[in-house]
Amino acid sequence: MKRILFITLLALAAFKAPGFSDTQSQIRQPRANSTEDFFKRGVARYQQGDVKGAMGDFDRSIEIASSLSPGAFDSNHIGVIVAEAAVLFYNRGVTRYDLRNWDGAIADFDEALKRNPRYVMAWIKRGNTHMNKGDLDEAINDFNQALRHDPRSTLAWNNR
Repeated sequence: MKRILFITLLALAAFKAPGFSDTQSQIRQPRANSTEDFFKRGVARYQQGDVKGAMGDFDRSIEIASSLSPGAFDSNHIGVIVAEAAVLFYNRGVTRYDLRNWDGAIADFDEALKRNPRYVMAWIKRGNTHMNKGDLDEAINDFNQALRHDPRSTLAWNNR
């Protein structure tokens, strides 16, 4: 019963929250300099199928995070809920992947892996990107790296 009440209250809060419209209940207008808001809106747009809109939001999120203070972005301290800078680059890379911008996607996955070399999903998605480009040796290397960090990753085993 408590669970049903909680879910109901959560649903009501989503529909009544300020800044939400009826047609786009998950997409808020971000604050001008909020990395977190642009990132969240990018995720919401991506989930709704607006890949190009998501791309713009991820670009803006990375741009703002990069300008916060010298070195802050490289040290993964971007002052938002996003746990690591790697997550920003990974999400933009996935968006570029969906837009079939293979080189851009690989560049973003490289940035994500530079910040977090143990980011298994970035290794896997980078491998998928190399596979789509026809670089099968690179793809296998990426899947092997993913398996080095998580030997139980069924996705990495399957893709390799």
